[in-house]
Amino acid sequence: MTMFDQAAAVTLWPSIAAAFGQTITYHRGANSVELTAIKTEPLTVEANDYGVIIHAEANDFLILASDLVISEAAITPQEDDYIEIGSSEHKIMPVGEGFFQYEDPGETIIRVNTRKVT
Repeated sequence: MTMFDQAAAVTLWPSIAAAFGQTITYHRGANSVELTAIKTEPLTVEANDYGVIIHAEANDFLILASDLVISEAAITPQEDDYIEIGSSEHKIMPVGEGFFQYEDPGETIIRVNTRKVT
């Protein structure tokens, strides 16, 4: 991503979030923050490591990094955090090398990896 692409992504975020985003509550322990996120299409997992058929729905959420502030501190996603949307709960889970990835070199947009639990 070029510096122009990065600047465009950040500049266009309010329009993109208004069109495709939804309000979520990001939880860490007893603390939380409401923010706008863009939920990706679900990925369905059908079997575990032992070949037992299971059903799990995984979603990624795109979040503006500067919005992810709890108790006046900027945070990044970690184990035991979760996202709530209405009555649905999505637990933060590791994918590949971690619980999240930055979508741009300037680290302005975070892709959070989750699994739907309720």
